[in-house]
Amino acid sequence: MNVNNNQKKAPPPAGNMGLANKTVEGDGTSTKYLDKYLTIYDQWPGVNKLADVKEEHVEGEWLKMFWLNFAYWMAITPLKKEIGEGYLDFSSKETYYKSAKRVLSIKFPNNDFSSKQQDSTDWHKGTKAYFDTECKRSRIENEVEKETRKSEPLYKDLSSSLTVERAKYLGVDRVDAKSIASSLIQKTKHYDSASRLAEFNLNRAALARGGEHSYARYDEGAFDPFFQAPDFDWSIIKQKERQCMLVFCDLNLYMVCPFFSFAVFFLFGGLRRDTVSDLKKPFIFPHLRSIRSDSVANRMTKTLQNNIEFPDRKPAFTSRSMRKGSMTENRLHRDLSPDEEVARSGHTPGGGGPPKNSNAEGYVASTPGMNAPGGLALAGYTNCHMRPVPFNFDCLGMEAYETVQRLVGALFVNDVPELKKGGKLHAVLNICAARLIGSLVDLVADVGYNHPIVQKIISAAQEAKVVDDRVEAPIGAANLPRHYIVLKDWSKKIKHAFVENNPQHAPASGNTEAKVAGMESLVASILPRLTSLEEAVMARESNNEVLQIQRDEIQRLNAEIEVLRQTNLMQKRMLNAVSSPDHNVSYAQAKSPCPSMPAIMPAISHNTSAAGEGDASATGENSSTTGEYINTPVADTESERCAQPPTKKQKTTTAQKTTATTASAAYSTVVDNAMKSPAPAKIGDHTVQLELERLVENGVISKRQKAYRGNGFVSKSILFDEKNDLFVGLPDQFALISEGARYRRGMTTVAMVITQQQWEELCNLESTELDEDRRKFLVRIQDSTMVRILELEVQAGLKEAGKKSRARPTIHSIAGRLLDVTKKWKEQGMADLDAENKIHLYAIGFRKGQQTLSFARQG
Repeated sequence: MNVNNNQKKAPPPAGNMGLANKTVEGDGTSTKYLDKYLTIYDQWPGVNKLADVKEEHVEGEWLKMFWLNFAYWMAITPLKKEIGEGYLDFSSKETYYKSAKRVLSIKFPNNDFSSKQQDSTDWHKGTKAYFDTECKRSRIENEVEKETRKSEPLYKDLSSSLTVERAKYLGVDRVDAKSIASSLIQKTKHYDSASRLAEFNLNRAALARGGEHSYARYDEGAFDPFFQAPDFDWSIIKQKERQCMLVFCDLNLYMVCPFFSFAVFFLFGGLRRDTVSDLKKPFIFPHLRSIRSDSVANRMTKTLQNNIEFPDRKPAFTSRSMRKGSMTENRLHRDLSPDEEVARSGHTPGGGGPPKNSNAEGYVASTPGMNAPGGLALAGYTNCHMRPVPFNFDCLGMEAYETVQRLVGALFVNDVPELKKGGKLHAVLNICAARLIGSLVDLVADVGYNHPIVQKIISAAQEAKVVDDRVEAPIGAANLPRHYIVLKDWSKKIKHAFVENNPQHAPASGNTEAKVAGMESLVASILPRLTSLEEAVMARESNNEVLQIQRDEIQRLNAEIEVLRQTNLMQKRMLNAVSSPDHNVSYAQAKSPCPSMPAIMPAISHNTSAAGEGDASATGENSSTTGEYINTPVADTESERCAQPPTKKQKTTTAQKTTATTASAAYSTVVDNAMKSPAPAKIGDHTVQLELERLVENGVISKRQKAYRGNGFVSKSILFDEKNDLFVGLPDQFALISEGARYRRGMTTVAMVITQQQWEELCNLESTELDEDRRKFLVRIQDSTMVRILELEVQAGLKEAGKKSRARPTIHSIAGRLLDVTKKWKEQGMADLDAENKIHLYAIGFRKGQQTLSFARQG
């Protein structure tokens, strides 16, 4: 087919000048809807698309009539999206309505439809109002959409609420706020996921509409001294009013507690304001201020549906489900009056009690005394007229005051003035920290020790040097970090004190129903004290934790012993082959499990130093460079059991003397014949690149990441056991015990510099993909390792800044240099365990906003 390249194209429409690409794209989509309307309705005979509409078709009032018909059709018709799946919602229809109007104005600029006169403008305003009304009416009358818009109530915990769920839902997969919050905690690993957890729990606790939490500000809040809770100035969107909003610690479930979710949000940078504009700094969620309120509600709906494990149940829950479920639970609460119920939700009083004077109600202000009971009911309190005591560190005594202050400072990076010391909401920061530590034992039981939230808490405790001499280590916990043992003990004490400070029996002046509810709660609180079941479970969990660590250590030692045994056995076999009369021993004879007899063994040379590794000898590990032959008999019990009695000829031949040179040559011959594959490089020649290639070619990383992929995010921690020791397997050059320690230390340094992107690429590499580009990728990791070890030496004061290092990028050399850095840290006052834990914690974690971990901040 011949194409005429000189053929001129049609000029672009002048009406698109100055419009953004997205606007032009929307105009194109609107044109498609106009064409669809013309194909369905016979507006003009023979006209099936907008391009066929001429000036004579729209003369006079015809264009306005066409526009009215099209607008009505668009308002009442369920239209499928041109891009994506599903149907157009009201917001999308409104957008395409405006876009279609612009398309017609550009196409027919001289028509009265496109006029800027006052009468034409008024006509368009009336048409838009008519369009909005029909859209909303069609949503209500559309049976399909009515079913889609139904929102099932989202209750707090269906396992303990037996009177809220209807029988029609009992056979369906059950969804509640507890399960959704637990899923959110499992997925929390960065700022956005932590923010979604905080948004969910705050929205539910405040009985808020979908987008109301985006208006909450720190500078408009205060701390109520009577209820010991923060009082936020809450915006009621529909009433365009504000009311007080008290938030309380949940009595039973940490995962739905707003203070726990705030603490997690603060852990992941929720209080940082260095990248936030001044206008957004006072807001609790500054990232939501650039989003429309309906989009914030849609964000909440997506958060709910993305954390429901049953696909067929997801459409039944929206942001409205939270308000629906919480208001239903408050209506059922026996200690709440109707006025107290609506005072929390922001509705006009009088719906559930005696008739109210509407004029008088306009003068009744929102007060903490009216708002608090509904908040306490949502937090699980059966006595909603008590003075609650939040989570705090008072039970630890004044001895722990300084340590607690250091811990809070290490947990949260705080740029919000109101939450700093002396600020009006500073108490909120301490409540969040106490709630976080008080929930640590339950959190570890639910998500595991290696979860990012737990690791951040433990890292902060290590940085703050958390110690408490009053805490005794449980039996078998000698291998656990001291600061972790202290945190677990504090967690149990803080939680126990919170329960003790908030007894749920009703006061003597309460009504009968309140007394019944209070007695039930009192009985429920006494029963656990009569048994030691909880303490026994906690003790068993602690013992299991210690046993698991010991089991991992035993497996690691057994693997090393097996490697040593195999290496020693092979050396003995080859030396026995040397002692035979025929030095041209075949590979099969050298490999035989039953050599004829033991022989005189020359000591094997282990040259562990190389050019450019002058500091390796200072590490205190094996650095022998001798290669002398020592005439020492080798006792090989297996050979003695398997060997046949030597013949007379063999005895005569064995008795012959051989020189050291002959023995050395024969030994070399045996090794060359025995090893069909090339001999591995010396320890001093084994670079980081070579080791990474070995891990890739043997499939060590890819196999482990595939095994752990089912748990979601796969971090570098899969290369370490519970003691943070590498267990990927040693190469042949590092088979000896001392060299195994060097290997682990060197590769730990390599793990420090691998970024998240590089780690994901390493996990996906296969041995067949090691082409030139991927080898260069491994070289870049090697170069980063050399830069990092030099930075550590400069920080420790071992080397001056700005000077280059001539050391080679071998694992042996890097391990020696890291050992020197560790020794320097210990000389500067750091404990042995803290120094080792510091290195390993840096080697297995990622920080948001940075490609690698920052030693400057952590150190």
